[in-house]
Amino acid sequence: MADPIKVFLVEDDEIFGFLVDNKLSKFPDISLSIFEMGQGCLDSLGEEPDVVFLDYSLPVTDGFEILKQIKKIRPETRVVMLSGLEWQQVVDECLEAGAEDFIQKDSQVANKVYGKLQEMFPSLQ
Repeated sequence: MADPIKVFLVEDDEIFGFLVDNKLSKFPDISLSIFEMGQGCLDSLGEEPDVVFLDYSLPVTDGFEILKQIKKIRPETRVVMLSGLEWQQVVDECLEAGAEDFIQKDSQVANKVYGKLQEMFPSLQ
């Protein structure tokens, strides 16, 4: 069996974190680490995550700043932003800064995250 896909989720909302964890924990090919704040994610980049799902609205340091730091420290890390905001300017800024995609947070966020993982890693069933 190949190494599991290392997924970091940076999400301060416990409900959204639970939804994603509940969905992804069913798949042995995925290793999920959850961080409530961006600094924990930055401190753990040495674990070489394959992808980071990053909430835009975080306490202390917002997701946009964390995105820029991830890309500076480990540019090869794929980052997908998550947000309940629907401002096109925010989406555009994140994509320009290196985010691969921007997922709208709603009750289907866990399915959207898993769908994105399937798109990024076709071997994932």
